[in-house]
Amino acid sequence: AGSMGRFGFQPPATYFRVNVEAHLPRDGAPVPASGQVLVRVNETMPPARIGDRVELLGSLTAFPPAANPGELDRAEYAAALGQAGLLRVPSRALAIVTPMPRHSVVESFNQWRTTLRHRASGWLKADLPTTERTERDALLAAIFLGERGPDLDGLDEAFKRTGLAHVLAISGLHLGVLAGVLLGAFRFTGRHRAWHAWAVIAVILFYLLLIELRLPLLRAGVM
Repeated sequence: AGSMGRFGFQPPATYFRVNVEAHLPRDGAPVPASGQVLVRVNETMPPARIGDRVELLGSLTAFPPAANPGELDRAEYAAALGQAGLLRVPSRALAIVTPMPRHSVVESFNQWRTTLRHRASGWLKADLPTTERTERDALLAAIFLGERGPDLDGLDEAFKRTGLAHVLAISGLHLGVLAGVLLGAFRFTGRHRAWHAWAVIAVILFYLLLIELRLPLLRAGVM
């Protein structure tokens, strides 16, 4: 990522997160387990959907802590995301995906929400001018949609050092801007009506439904 990316080519790979249900030893019955891991498959894979079951064969390693002062502590960063480690899978032949039947209301809702989030991310980045500043796209996705990626490693540390991350989280600035724009548009049309407030509440609830919800965003939404 970034300006040095042109010098360090890496072959295509597929990343996704998995909620672990069991560890499958070579001999014996499955051992129940819980937690989340980040999976890297060293080949491209067709997209899976939330609720699908996947059986993976690879090596699981913990994220290393920072080796030098000022370096990103990937172990701490992964812990904040709830990830126990990185599971490296050599090929897609070692990743067996079993689609989940789409009969329940919960599964249909999760799939609809995921599709809507992906579309929102595409709309957000669709018409931006092409530059080598990958941090710009990642920062927009983080502020508006709550998505965090590796392109924000440097900016994330700067946000923490300056206290800006706490200001945004505590004040709920992005939700305040959203509500302010809506109210401004309503007031511009004329008289204030009672349904204006209900419309703002509905839009905020829909926004909280769309993004990856965390406690600071939930607190800002309630405020």
